[in-house]
Amino acid sequence: MEKEQFIQLVHAYLHGNASAEEMEALERYYLLFADEPEILNLLDETALNMLEHKLHAGIQARIREADAPAPVHTHRRWYIRAAAAILLLGSIGIWWYSSNLFPQRVVQSADIRTSWGDKENRYSVLPDGTKVLLHRGSELHYTTDSGSRQVTLSGQAWFDVAQQAGKPFIIHTGSVTTTVLGTSFSIRAWPREKQVVVAVNSGKVQVSDALQNLAILTRDKQLVYDMVDKKPDKEPVKATESLAWAAQDMTFDNLPLSSLAEKLSRRYGIPIRLNNKKLEGCPITGRFSGTETLDEVLHILTATSQTTYKKSDKEVVIDGKGCF
Repeated sequence: MEKEQFIQLVHAYLHGNASAEEMEALERYYLLFADEPEILNLLDETALNMLEHKLHAGIQARIREADAPAPVHTHRRWYIRAAAAILLLGSIGIWWYSSNLFPQRVVQSADIRTSWGDKENRYSVLPDGTKVLLHRGSELHYTTDSGSRQVTLSGQAWFDVAQQAGKPFIIHTGSVTTTVLGTSFSIRAWPREKQVVVAVNSGKVQVSDALQNLAILTRDKQLVYDMVDKKPDKEPVKATESLAWAAQDMTFDNLPLSSLAEKLSRRYGIPIRLNNKKLEGCPITGRFSGTETLDEVLHILTATSQTTYKKSDKEVVIDGKGCF
């Protein structure tokens, strides 16, 4: 849910226009911040008083309607926490809308699909900050809630997993499951192949199937799992070998800057514009591993081509005088 939508909902609540379901959802979110009194400092006294009054009236009405025999203590701190939770959640925009308005477990999701007709592999950042490079022709589905982060992968991908304590990152590839807490690694699991390959570049991962743990892999180790015989084979591997596919479309030899801008735009999913037509034919030569962020690539390219770039949420603009 966008920030503006949430603010409208709070406005409707304060003016008595919210539905019963919306009111109940808003009132229970104080629990999220019951142990964080510092949030109170974010609100002025006027906002606190207004929300406190509305919350109190709404909850008391629910109690009368349900004929609940147990008394409810309405301490001021309780309502202030509720008010803080409502306003803070609206301001930071972490709400995601589903068929059930405001579920108790907030779920985030993302789907990334590429086809064999794509010219580039796809670089993306998941909602949790995990970086993903998805091979052409692959599909990835990501979901997360308060307990774990779940990924279903068909194809091939490299991951640089963002660390989140107590929230494991779990990848499902057929009957094989890979679990990590923070590391970089790659997985190959094409439907047409009879094996799954997990290669670790840094950190540690655990690989298992439906019956048992198959292996714990550390840096420069990989597991090849036969899907037919159900046999795992653990072996050493160099990062350059396991990521050779990622670097294939990130090697440039006198490529015109205009063509490079198009390649990077497709790869990173953001328009890249040259602010000076004299830059279009400038030859660019470079080699990357394929796992770099767009900013890392642009920083190196502009530093070596005497250009500059500005990046916003909508586009990247490269500027300079032209070729020398």
